[in-house]
Parts: sequence; structure tokens; C-alpha cells
Amino acid sequence: MENQNQNTTPQDNPSTASTVKGGGQQESVAVKPHHRMEKITDHTPMLRVRNYLNIAFMILALIGVAIFFIQPLWRQGAMIIMLIAVVIKIIEVSLRLFHH
Repeated sequence: MENQNQNTTPQDNPSTASTVKGGGQQESVAVKPHHRMEKITDHTPMLRVRNYLNIAFMILALIGVAIFFIQPLWRQGAMIIMLIAVVIKIIEVSLRLFHH
């Protein structure tokens, strides 16, 4: 059985289009793909709060992990910092889910 992919032409591929230039040369032009995901149009103050909570989560998580591995004597403090980061993330997720 023959492989059908060998017989494809640029016209069969919807992601590229080709145009004919002078002299018989073909120029391939990329076509922007259609995405199913909608653009974020929610520019409310709640989005800003959620962004700040995400930034706080990332900073606290990085600091907690760094302290956990760099300073073995401060592991309990690092665990507390990471737990605070998780609580902040839970607050952000609950705002995202239940705000409407």
C-alpha cells in the first residue's frame, strides 16, 4: 500500500499558500492559524488583583524553595513560606472560579 503523504502538494496543505511570481517561480506564504482559544478581554480590576496574587505566589514559592535547599537549618521557615504561597494561590484560584 502506498503512502499517501508522498503525493501531497502545497494546495493540499491549508497552512501555507503559494503565489506565482514572474518567471514561473512559486513563493510560499504562511497563513496565520485559526486558534480556538478566545482572547482575554476581561480587563477588570479583578484581573489586576489576580495578577498581583500570581506574582506574589511565584516570588514566595521561589524564595521558599531556595531557602529550603540552600539553608538546611531554616527548612521549617522555608516550609512556612511555601505554605503561605500555596494559600495565596488558592485565593487566586477561588477568585477566578467564583467571581461572577
